Amino acid sequence: MVLAPLNVNSDFSALELNLRKIESIPLSNSPTRIHRLLRIQSRIPFWVGASATVYTLGFYAFSVYLSHTKPLDPSTDPQSDTSEKDVSGCYNEIANKFDSEVGGVETTTLLWLLRRRLVSQVDGHVLEVSAGTGRNHKYYNVKACKSITFVDQSAPMLEIAIQKWKDLWPQPPPDTAIAFKRQATLDIKEKPKNGYDYIIQSMGVCSTPVAAETIAHLGTLLNQKTGRILLLEHGRGRYNWINNFLDRSAARHAERFGCYHNKDIREIIEESGLVIERIDRPYWWNMGTVWVVEARPKGWNKFKQWTMN
Repeated sequence: MVLAPLNVNSDFSALELNLRKIESIPLSNSPTRIHRLLRIQSRIPFWVGASATVYTLGFYAFSVYLSHTKPLDPSTDPQSDTSEKDVSGCYNEIANKFDSEVGGVETTTLLWLLRRRLVSQVDGHVLEVSAGTGRNHKYYNVKACKSITFVDQSAPMLEIAIQKWKDLWPQPPPDTAIAFKRQATLDIKEKPKNGYDYIIQSMGVCSTPVAAETIAHLGTLLNQKTGRILLLEHGRGRYNWINNFLDRSAARHAERFGCYHNKDIREIIEESGLVIERIDRPYWWNMGTVWVVEARPKGWNKFKQWTMN
């Protein structure tokens, strides 16, 4: 079911958690300023990396422990069933505890820093899909954006995101149109006149069985000459042992947390047909399981590419 967007600018005091009362906002095109390419610093103190490694391994081990000790849907056999199912409905059930469960991991492994570096540089017309509970909200340079549209298909997750935005912005940003839409990514049709300048997705590839198709669709929503998609995802790592671990635990993990954590992110982007401008797999303690991707439509103007400096 698709609900209309929330018009924060027209009447911020009327912003409601009842998503059925959301009203629409107009979007128009604006030029894009070119920013520096996202750079991931590698000079991290050893003790920070070592602590994060221990924490990451502990989290993986604990997740597998939970997956194997809690009752599982008897209709599935994760050890033999390798097909990927749509488990996105899981987020409706875990919305209220989602932030508390992932917050510690993101803090310790510095994923919050990657979110900030990814999101803080966007401007113009921005679309964030798989917006979840709004974990990227506080990193936006809102004054640099003409519009920001947040999309997620989970009503409970989106309700939390709306409340977070209200807390961050008690008064509406005067020159930025803000909208929240309960909608599946593949159902998004509306876009600014010339397309979005930026599309953000963080931890969204893992939760859809049609990841390449979804990324390809997002490419059609971009400005075809200057737009870009920025992804923060987790998937297959650099080492066979970690990938074997992810493969063995994928089905059970997905049933618990709504996420298949063993996908090959590069392969999915290549299959989508978008052009990969950059892929980073930052922070050695993540063992290559965290991916930062910049991609673009094939018609992109190369002379407007971000610089490395």
